[in-house]
Amino acid sequence: MAKFFRIPMVLIVIVLVFLPLAGIAAEKTVDPCSLLTQAEIQDALGKPVKAGILKTHATPAAGADCNFVVDGFGSFNILLKP
Repeated sequence: MAKFFRIPMVLIVIVLVFLPLAGIAAEKTVDPCSLLTQAEIQDALGKPVKAGILKTHATPAAGADCNFVVDGFGSFNILLKP
């Protein structure tokens, strides 16, 4: 009789563990370019800044990267990792 209940109990435990994890992966991702505006970065650095460009990576684990080019200085990046 105990063997009869073992398989359904294992299946229930698996569902209870993996169902919430699936919900985490389905959450809405944040656009890193929306966290700071071009004007805010320009005010902080005191140099002209071009609009942010969202870079996409081959793997989602690398994160989302937004690149703001700073005139005569280089670039300002915002990187969000999951």
